[in-house]
Amino acid sequence: MGGYVGQRFLRDYPDRISALVNVNSNPYADDPLKVKDREKEISFILNGKLVQLAQIAIPNMYSKANLRSCDDKVAETVEICETHDPEGVAAVVRGLMTRDDNVALLASAMVPVMFIYGDSDVYAPLSRIQQIMHDLPGCRHEIVPGTGHNTHVENPKAVYDLVSSLL
Repeated sequence: MGGYVGQRFLRDYPDRISALVNVNSNPYADDPLKVKDREKEISFILNGKLVQLAQIAIPNMYSKANLRSCDDKVAETVEICETHDPEGVAAVVRGLMTRDDNVALLASAMVPVMFIYGDSDVYAPLSRIQQIMHDLPGCRHEIVPGTGHNTHVENPKAVYDLVSSLL
């Protein structure tokens, strides 16, 4: 969720930022359908099903082609969920539900803004990426082939090279 934090930082402290990189992020507020999905997630979380939810959601964050090579990272992430306070996780999901739409902010940013996407991201399919590109033509958009929603884990060198080229 670093992209959302970075976007908020840009909104609140524009003079303290020299560039913004959004990895597997988007500029949009949740639409009503997504809000309903998140409300269901909160219900599962608060009813003791955080780990079961993680066991389903975490593997979906990886490209199918990379899933086996990332098995250890998937297991580690699910295990970490076992130690999280469900109220805290629910609060994070509520934060996602209520975040601002930042298209206008990013379109008028006085610093370079880059988006990095995975071409196999189930949470941000290519149609969504194309919409972001359309809405923010002044931003730099990079697609890392063969990665999902964890592009930085699946291909850290490509992400490093892209970020380095911006900075």
